[in-house]
Amino acid sequence: MQEEQAGELLLCAKVTELLHVILSDAANAGGSSETDAVGTARQFIKEHFSQPLALADICAAVNLSATYFHTLFTNACGMTPHEYLTDVRVSAAKKLLWSSDIAIGEVAEQTGFANQQYFSRVFKAKTGTSPGAYRKSFRRRYFAEHGSTDIV
Repeated sequence: MQEEQAGELLLCAKVTELLHVILSDAANAGGSSETDAVGTARQFIKEHFSQPLALADICAAVNLSATYFHTLFTNACGMTPHEYLTDVRVSAAKKLLWSSDIAIGEVAEQTGFANQQYFSRVFKAKTGTSPGAYRKSFRRRYFAEHGSTDIV
């Protein structure tokens, strides 16, 4: 029974992830005033967030100076490139916490954070809860919605 519920939980996580991708793509496709450089930078960040990234790396990918790019990106997105990178990393961490049982330190590593302590601090600042509590809360909600009291 728990295996079946775990399979349902994984399916729910995958559907949620798919919906997020679809909605993100739809939002980005609709008449955005972002320049090509900002769009390219956002894509670069999404593809490389799990690696150590500095502003210089992103600027090199779009062939712009750091000062000009930082201003351009911030004006177009309403946040700095670093804030955007952090949001992408936290979003990816949420997905891993939903859909896997890997250790919190491994989640931090896979999402590009330097260490587990820094990851936990940033995650809590962005979500209001620790990664472990977030995982437990998601599972509680999932099992409550599906009529089970067994929390994995």
